[in-house]
Amino acid sequence: MSKPMVVSVVLGASLAVNVYLLLEKNAAKQSVSRRVGAAASPKPSLAAGGRALSPVVRAARQRYVDLDRETIELRLVEAEAKVNSLLPEDQRFELEMPVPENDERVQPFFDKVFGGRDKYELECRETVCRLLPERGANDNWMMAMQSDPDGFLMFEAQMFAAGESFVTLMESDRAAGRRLLMTVTSKLRASDALARCKKEHASTPGMVGVELEFDEQARKIVVVAKRNPPMQAAIDCVQRAAEDIVATTIVPSDIVRAAPIRMPISIP
Repeated sequence: MSKPMVVSVVLGASLAVNVYLLLEKNAAKQSVSRRVGAAASPKPSLAAGGRALSPVVRAARQRYVDLDRETIELRLVEAEAKVNSLLPEDQRFELEMPVPENDERVQPFFDKVFGGRDKYELECRETVCRLLPERGANDNWMMAMQSDPDGFLMFEAQMFAAGESFVTLMESDRAAGRRLLMTVTSKLRASDALARCKKEHASTPGMVGVELEFDEQARKIVVVAKRNPPMQAAIDCVQRAAEDIVATTIVPSDIVRAAPIRMPISIP
């Protein structure tokens, strides 16, 4: 999410908190304030803590003042959820509640990756799981997590750190969409078009980063390729090859969301 969008979400949460506190403190005075507001001398609006609010924030805050308490509480919960979704996995883990059902859901996958349940410790929260490999665990477990197809359909993001790792669980409807995107990546890797791109641009070796996303409103797959001027001709070639496959891919009616897939491609 872009920086302006992050600021907007945080601002919305701040406004909701301030207005909620305002309503709690001055509920008995609100009707009187609105009746005499036109005649009274204007006073600067203050945030919690007595800080003066900017005109932009005051205008946004006014939209909340006329709302009922239930609506404000709902918006506050939604804003908090959006802010939390922007946090890294380790911070979200600390904020969430344990969900044993999620442990049961992912344990078979980690048993396969590590070769046994005694090789790791696992704790899952609402959207994030923390993984603690035991000493002597298989050194290839990180590579296996990132390359196993089951992992692609189970985890939306992974965070590896010294001594512990975190994974973000994927919602079931996004997993169905990602399965569709995986068919595109498989076809691209096996395509003659990609083989030609590798051959024609062998003089500019390197990695091409391609990402497949699902446009929920347009209901279509979008190919995004990161620009890199020294390799741009190769990147454009790979992107065209991917877009040709996407053009012939039918999106089932039950696909409404999809977690994106990043696909590194080596040239040559």
